Amino acid sequence: MDNYHVVGDPELAPPILSTSVDASEVSYNSETVEDALDKSFMDKSNSSSEPADMNDIVSIGTHTINPSVTTLNVPIRGTWGFVEVFKHGTSIVQLWVEANNSFMFTRTKSGNPAVWSSWKRYEPELLVRFDDLPKYGIATSGEKINATLQEICKKVPAFCEVKIHWTGNDTNRFGTLASQIPANYGSLYIHKNGNSNPCVIEFIPYASSYHYVRNFDYINSEHLSVWANISDLSSKQDKTDNSLATSSKTVTGAINELKRISDLRPFQLHGYAPNNNADWANLNGIYTVDPSTTGTPNYYGILVVFAMKNTGFDGSNWIFQLFFPTGEANIYTRMSINATDGGAWSSWVTLR
Repeated sequence: MDNYHVVGDPELAPPILSTSVDASEVSYNSETVEDALDKSFMDKSNSSSEPADMNDIVSIGTHTINPSVTTLNVPIRGTWGFVEVFKHGTSIVQLWVEANNSFMFTRTKSGNPAVWSSWKRYEPELLVRFDDLPKYGIATSGEKINATLQEICKKVPAFCEVKIHWTGNDTNRFGTLASQIPANYGSLYIHKNGNSNPCVIEFIPYASSYHYVRNFDYINSEHLSVWANISDLSSKQDKTDNSLATSSKTVTGAINELKRISDLRPFQLHGYAPNNNADWANLNGIYTVDPSTTGTPNYYGILVVFAMKNTGFDGSNWIFQLFFPTGEANIYTRMSINATDGGAWSSWVTLR
């Protein structure tokens, strides 16, 4: 038996008890320990009772997002999903997972005052190659594609990049696509970013320095733009070059400002503005607006953006907005001059 040395009055010392417990007498109920901890963290909400605004979902845990209930500041509108909330002090992180295709987005709220960042895609873009096309319902035969560019854009997943390379001399390898591409062989890239943005299509011919781009708006007008050759734009003649007037010169690029792919974007339909916030609608085109849209009068309608250049808030851009509501006959306008973010708009002015 162990020896104990008691300091002080032995009569005041507590009795030393000796006992033993057999392991079989101890019951371990995982339902009440691990599962209970899981449930306290995971089951934080009912989809029918969640706030209408994702900005208000700040309780730690997993929340079910019903697209008919929570409609504001969601990364993809009109789809079921789950949002995981992490919190430390005043900093918050939201991780949103789309229920059907498991697309993941994340954003944070921090700073003083604390503000939400924009949503950012979490996982890498899905890569689709020639051999993957049949599983998306795109017909192939041998090494030929029996589908149009429009069909491919519609059928591939919402977030993906399609890469198809032909480096041989077979002039019919692209099959049905042969009539839609600038050369018989080369590399075809199709970039699809969500279900509300046009597909961007690129083609680079084999053994050539040319680079072509076009887009297909498969959501609204189903308009397929013409090919634009964007190769070597930075080396084209300057528009002030007097030698362009001579008969020996070819005016292939007399506009010295046209040096970016972004400048080639046509006036297009964008759907909703980023995070459904009109303050960040800064590219040329038409945006959808409803009463929940931040930064516009409280009506359904369309927002038309006219920008001096398609580079957004770069500190030297002039951007004008026109708002056409469906609930009244007025037209509203405002402007943002040389701003670096969406917080410098003038007040709305009624034109009529």
